[in-house]
Amino acid sequence: MPYIKQEEREYYDEHLNKIKTIYTKGDLEYCVVKLMKKFMKTRENRYITLHDCVHAVHHAAYEFGRHTLDKREDQARLENGDVEA
Repeated sequence: MPYIKQEEREYYDEHLNKIKTIYTKGDLEYCVVKLMKKFMKTRENRYITLHDCVHAVHHAAYEFGRHTLDKREDQARLENGDVEA
């Protein structure tokens, strides 16, 4: 889960907050892959480590969807009505 201790967040936020804007989906994907490669650079190239790296990105995307996208979907359903069977 992306909920690390506050003091750990400060280290990453100091660097990530320097990025003022991510302009496109491609730019976002570039940043994510760059972070994944940076993570793997200091680790042994083993299946479990590669899996952990990919799983972390999947899990972060799931958490983002759960907290952000799902709220937007709920709002759209309320505004436009649910899908009837």
